[in-house]
Amino acid sequence: MKEVLKRLDLENCNEVKTPITEELMPRPEDGEEPLEAKSASEYRSLTCLLLFACHDITEAQNAVRILTADLKNPSLRSFERLKRL
Repeated sequence: MKEVLKRLDLENCNEVKTPITEELMPRPEDGEEPLEAKSASEYRSLTCLLLFACHDITEAQNAVRILTADLKNPSLRSFERLKRL
C-alpha cells in the first residue's frame, strides 16, 4: 500500500472510511475521457499492486474489483477512483 501511495503522491493523505463512494461508481452513461498511454500504464500497474494486496485488506476488495473493470480502457474517472481507495 505504501508503494501505491508514494507513486500517487498521496503519502501524507488522510484516511477515508469508505474506499469508494456512490458518485465515483461506474455508470454506463458516463462519457469518460480515456487516459493517455503513460497514465493508463501507471493505472494498470497500481491497480494490479492493489489486487495483490487486497487479499489481506478485505474492506478494499470490492473497490479493487471495480478498479479492475477499467483495466482495458482506464479513464480520468478510473484514476479518481484509484486515488479514493
